[in-house]
Amino acid sequence: MRTQCKSLRSHDQKATVQKRFVSLCFSNPPYHRLKASKVTSLLDISLTERDFKTVQKLIYQLAGISLGDSKQVMVQGRLSKRMRKLNIDCYGEYIKFVQSAEGADEVTNFINALTTNKTEFFRESHHFDFLAKTAFPEIEERARCSGERKLRIWCSAASTGEEPYTIAMAVRQHFSAGQGWDVRILASDIDTDVLHTAETGIYSQERLDDLPPGLQKKYFEREAHGNETFRAKDTLRELITFRRLNLHDDSWPINTTFDIIFCRNVLIYFDAPTQQKVVTHFGKYLRQDGYLILGHSESLHGMSDQFNALGITVYRKLTDPAPLQMNTAFRPQTATLAAPAKRFPAAIEAPRGDHGYRKNSAPAKETQAESDCDVKHSIIVGDVLVSDKPVWITTLLGSCVAVCLYDEAAGIAGMNHFMLPAPRESSTVCNRYGVHSMELLINSLMAHGADRRRLKAKVFGGCSAEHSDFPHIGVSNVDFASNFLKVEGIPVIAQFTNQGTGMYIEFHTLSQKVRVRLLDRKTTEVVSRDEQTKAVTVQASIDRTADVTLFENAY
Repeated sequence: MRTQCKSLRSHDQKATVQKRFVSLCFSNPPYHRLKASKVTSLLDISLTERDFKTVQKLIYQLAGISLGDSKQVMVQGRLSKRMRKLNIDCYGEYIKFVQSAEGADEVTNFINALTTNKTEFFRESHHFDFLAKTAFPEIEERARCSGERKLRIWCSAASTGEEPYTIAMAVRQHFSAGQGWDVRILASDIDTDVLHTAETGIYSQERLDDLPPGLQKKYFEREAHGNETFRAKDTLRELITFRRLNLHDDSWPINTTFDIIFCRNVLIYFDAPTQQKVVTHFGKYLRQDGYLILGHSESLHGMSDQFNALGITVYRKLTDPAPLQMNTAFRPQTATLAAPAKRFPAAIEAPRGDHGYRKNSAPAKETQAESDCDVKHSIIVGDVLVSDKPVWITTLLGSCVAVCLYDEAAGIAGMNHFMLPAPRESSTVCNRYGVHSMELLINSLMAHGADRRRLKAKVFGGCSAEHSDFPHIGVSNVDFASNFLKVEGIPVIAQFTNQGTGMYIEFHTLSQKVRVRLLDRKTTEVVSRDEQTKAVTVQASIDRTADVTLFENAY
């Protein structure tokens, strides 16, 4: 039954629209079977909420794409173009057509209309630096041992081609043609329109402006019939195979494994179950120790136990993944394990006494580097600070947690300060949340030259004071930090958490020592309230003139 829609106001208007679309209608079989009289001014039609809900369900079923409620106007605009093309005058009727046997050929166009294809050459360039400095040299070393010079890369969201051609340029820049390497790049996408553009390899000068100097001349040639378009040279094109592939499908028509898989800025369009399904599937197509590269706002933390995070949203497939449990308290895809026991260095006695802590009779002796360092930088909730120079990083902690990470060999260290484990909405990105703060801290350390494999951690904070309005937040923060570090394979060298009071800490980036001073009850209450109201700082409430021996412990 035809959905009722508004008609044109006059016969003349209707005739004008018919004249505009009749040639399209009869030139695109099988749509010629639709009557030309079924033409209505789409400007007078709105996508109803009911039809939008149907579109949401349909695109999820077909492509795994989760459309938010805020996308209704966008969907209306994009589908209206297909309706004009097909001479269909009502959104409800178009949806029925897509779902019918007669409209089977329109399904692909429906998907194409609703997918997003933002891309550019060398987007997130740090990933290509990673290929040149880490991934490719490791693959070369493996080839020297095995004698097999074979490289397989999959770009799973090729869009209009900028990403696969960038990968091809990175390959050509690193591997000379005469070395006998067998290199293949699979470039896939669900959108056939953008795949056609990618396969032609033709781009305007404006699109090529993103290329580093010299690469345009080396890898692109001006089209003979025009001065403003350029075509990728065969030296790139011969490496790439383009293919339509739906990541939401239960099986993929691929008969090989890959050294590297790019899936950047795709998972953000999927809901959590689809994300986990796709990531698990990627694991089956990656060779052992292969790399999975995601977009800047994406993370696998708590989603999969198949991968080890290396920083800058690069993940390495593990050979023997450990089982993973789930914690639904703050975020469904966040892993949780039993909280580790409090750890104290051998020279430090466990806390005890009236206030839950006993002072050292002999405070730890300062190193020369510590005593010579008078540079201090304070951080507050949401901050991350990394340095390759000697500096004291300080902060006040109530229920919040600070994680100190360092690469001792490189002399690079940093600290963060987060307030909650993760946002309730997975699309929220804010450094006040541990899931984002930890990723930023690791990425910043890597950017300074730290080696992800050498990182070590010290964890502090998580006050569980009874007077707090949210007494369990401190425990949740500590659990999150412990779980995150466990999943990422970063050893915890020292931990002082879940105390009944807040603390003031100083972390020395060169010696990696942390000095801890417990706060009195009144100051703890001030700090806790400040954290809960997201105020900036109460650093002034600490007496900075006190001698360093007032710090009861050093870690």
